[in-house]
Formats: sequence, C-alpha cells, structure tokens
Amino acid sequence: MNGKRKKLVILIVLVAAVFGIVLLHLTMNPAKTTLRYYRHSRAELEENLQAHFENGETLSAPGGVRVTEYRWDGHTIVEYMVTGRGLVPSSQYYGFFYSEDDVPVCFQGVEIPLVQISNGEWEWREKRGDNHGRIRRIEPCWFYFEAAF
Repeated sequence: MNGKRKKLVILIVLVAAVFGIVLLHLTMNPAKTTLRYYRHSRAELEENLQAHFENGETLSAPGGVRVTEYRWDGHTIVEYMVTGRGLVPSSQYYGFFYSEDDVPVCFQGVEIPLVQISNGEWEWREKRGDNHGRIRRIEPCWFYFEAAF
C-alpha cells in the first residue's frame, strides 16, 4: 500500500471512530433517551392515564418502561422509570413522572424537601448519606427526574 492510500485509510478509520463515539454518546445519554421516550410516547401515556383515573384501568407504558403510582397526603404521581445505570448501592435512575396536581416531588414521593435551583428545576439531597437527585419541569404536570444512590 502506498503512503497516500495508507493515510486515507487511517483518516477514514479515525472519522468512522469519531462518528461512532458521537453516535454512541447520543444514543447512550440517559437524559436524552428519557426525554426522547417521553416525546414519542406522551400521547399514549396520556390516554392510559385518563383511562386509569376515569375507569380504573391498569397503568402501562410502551417498551417495557416500569410504571408506578404513588399516593400520599392528597398527591398522586405516576412515575415512569425509563433507564438506569450502575449496580446497587451505586445506582442512577432516569425517568419522568406525571403529577396530577402539577406539584414537583422528590424521587418516588419520599419526603425530602426540594430546593429550587432555577425556574422549573429542583434538587433534593438526603441529610445523611449521598442520595440525591434533580427534578425538572418538562411541561405542566410532567417532570423529568434523575436520582442517584
């Protein structure tokens, strides 16, 4: 192989590697994955929520996303756990929740106060330990969350 051809092959391999890394980053980013899932599934999720609250139908979500309903002190949220990383005890979870009364809450409704860090964004942190998270309003009644343990 001559020198020019060898340089061209190396350049093509490098460009393909960079493209692959960028593509992997875009598809493996849990926040982007979660928000993409929300955008693509929102209409179906809202239909299911309406059927659940009006007719008692079972909560469900496309793609095997885990759905859990939490009720306490007059609040109801429906949580959609989209993805996670790590192994217990060092895990991170990403998802979103529907808050019937448009109130942001801590992960799974745990009674830890939220601290507003900007318009439409809150953080929570356990007093003892390293458990913490972030909540961000997507739109009225819908919130994105990250939780780390």
